[in-house]
Amino acid sequence: MKKPNQNTEFNLQETDLGELTRQELRVLLFSFRGYSAKEIGGIMGVSIKTVEVHKYNIFRKLNSESVLKLLNKFLPENWTNQLFDMYLMQRQLRDQKMNLQRQCTATGNSAQ
Repeated sequence: MKKPNQNTEFNLQETDLGELTRQELRVLLFSFRGYSAKEIGGIMGVSIKTVEVHKYNIFRKLNSESVLKLLNKFLPENWTNQLFDMYLMQRQLRDQKMNLQRQCTATGNSAQ
């Protein structure tokens, strides 16, 4: 299995995801989105044990120990900085919207 280049952003083509079955890939993607084994099983119509077996196979095939470590492989090296920047922008937009709503309420206009 190829390992991602440590000096550049992760490229999906550098990792052999072809080793994963379709079901394993689905489990991996749902795991990346934060779904629990129980939730994934419910969505896929399989038991929790089946989901756990798929996760075990994913970790073995991709030489990892956890979903978080796999996620770090799939995201740019500075993904935490980018995520924090997005969070700050979202907060700033929310605050601006709240200020606009307050101003409109004070003047008798309705903000949408």
